[in-house]
Amino acid sequence: AALDLLILSKDRACQLDALLRSIRAFLTIPHRIHILYTSSNLAFERGYDLVRRWHPGIHWVDEEGTFRLTYLRLLEYIASGPGRYLMPVMDDMIFIRPFTAHRLLGLLDEDEDVLAVSLRLGENVTYCYVRNIDTIPPDFSNGYRWTWKTASSGYWNYPMSVDANIYRTAEMAQYLPTIPFEKAETVEASMAGHPIDRPHMVCEATPTVLNLAVNQGQHTFE
Repeated sequence: AALDLLILSKDRACQLDALLRSIRAFLTIPHRIHILYTSSNLAFERGYDLVRRWHPGIHWVDEEGTFRLTYLRLLEYIASGPGRYLMPVMDDMIFIRPFTAHRLLGLLDEDEDVLAVSLRLGENVTYCYVRNIDTIPPDFSNGYRWTWKTASSGYWNYPMSVDANIYRTAEMAQYLPTIPFEKAETVEASMAGHPIDRPHMVCEATPTVLNLAVNQGQHTFE
């Protein structure tokens, strides 16, 4: 498998099922799926039992002990496998069309300036719901590649997303243990505060995934 998906999930088995069904339908790249999950009561745990039954062949990891230690152990396991690319995904996402830009993955091997491939961004993404601001797409006249440090605020200057960005596995395995985080919801915040120093991001013309921000599974951020 060329691509490893690292999915975080808490108390959202129904949304996780939708994500996994959409992956089955639209992700044609050879891949492995790893799910780090936790549930706050027996009812949610029963939901995950159903999802496990419906989706065999997936690597499940129960969040036991400290989140950081479990997460980094899983990352180490992934890095020891055959995959070259790592895609963190949250359980409230869904694939909406096939990912066909295999050539973009090659840039991670060939071009050291490219930090990641975004499946969530495209030229139609002009509004940032998290900050309630307009976010202006870069000039894509030379292809769907941009310098994130000088891009519009919102999404286009935010490179370290865990919403379906594809990174180099080996690089992330070295990088993530060096940044501070203790809970699932602080992984991305810490990544954003300590970005990897590669200047460019790439995407397709239109997004492959959507984020369905319809509920709140944590209380660290509003």
